[in-house]
Amino acid sequence: MCPNLIGGKNWQPMSYSPQTGLVYIPTNNVCMDWAVSEVNYRKGVFYLGAEFPTLPGPGGYLGELMAWDPVAQKKVWSVKSDLPFNGGTLTTAGGLTFWGDLPRRPRCCACCRTDRWCHWAAARRWRWTSA
Repeated sequence: MCPNLIGGKNWQPMSYSPQTGLVYIPTNNVCMDWAVSEVNYRKGVFYLGAEFPTLPGPGGYLGELMAWDPVAQKKVWSVKSDLPFNGGTLTTAGGLTFWGDLPRRPRCCACCRTDRWCHWAAARRWRWTSA
């Protein structure tokens, strides 16, 4: 069943660029199987009485950064990911959109109205720090 229980768009914040007029949305493309199971409480684990193994959604990818035109109500472009999204986006006045992925690598796209140029190489020099 698609999307799975976390949904196609979960709590991760999206961002809007007044320059491009686009909304940058971190989305999930995750499906699941569902089977009833014996309900046994285990601390720190969902207590739903069911098993729901995750599966890649249509197209075989698990996450996608989508540039969405809210006026035309259509996807303008996207960047697919082999992992689900678990972070938000930040759009700057300089035309950049930043986000992080599950392996904790920062990502960046220089965004325009019709296309994007994404740069991953610089991310190897950046480091996340714990607060």
